[in-house]
Amino acid sequence: MGLMCLQVLLLLFIMLNIQYAFADLGDVEHLLMSLSQQRSQKNKETLEKPEQGQKCGTRPVDSKSKKSGAFQQFGFTARIVGGINSHIGEYPWQASLKIAGSHFCGGSVIGEELVVTAAHCLIHIDHLLQKLTVTVGEHDLEHLDEQEQNMQVKRILFHPQYDNRGNMNCDIALVYLKQKIQFGTLVQPVCLPHKDEKFEAGTLCVTSGWGRTNESK
Repeated sequence: MGLMCLQVLLLLFIMLNIQYAFADLGDVEHLLMSLSQQRSQKNKETLEKPEQGQKCGTRPVDSKSKKSGAFQQFGFTARIVGGINSHIGEYPWQASLKIAGSHFCGGSVIGEELVVTAAHCLIHIDHLLQKLTVTVGEHDLEHLDEQEQNMQVKRILFHPQYDNRGNMNCDIALVYLKQKIQFGTLVQPVCLPHKDEKFEAGTLCVTSGWGRTNESK
């Protein structure tokens, strides 16, 4: 089992005494709204605040998650392995970032024209917008899926406090798309956390993406 189909992991986050700026996920919504109102330094164009008109967090395709039992601790250098294949439509907000058609990072749909991802994925390639695309509605990277949509990228916005010199603080970027996403049974936006929402150490979370199921595959 390789990295072609969407994987899902159950993770037990144990942060111990380590404090990360990004650990307070409740600030993500505030960050996104603030960034979306910034002016582009290139052409002074005002970027509109993303609308959340579509109901978020819904799974029109009824799929029951399976528990992988792969609870893992992670740090700065650890990789996540041990996932299982997810069901089609189980994570309809999952996006695939691609360069020249090749997947290299994941993201989450949060609006019709907006995807959130990790800043470290794009910090060194933001000049390659013509080759950068975002695919939604995808489950198998090797086959065309029923509601698969490929979008061109209009602009990338990085968290102003992100520093790519080895730390993970403020590792957030917004990807504005040129085309609007067509929502359907296999494509839906994810819900953002509330501004004051907190996630304590030890919280059971789920992460999804295209990855390896073990160290050798």
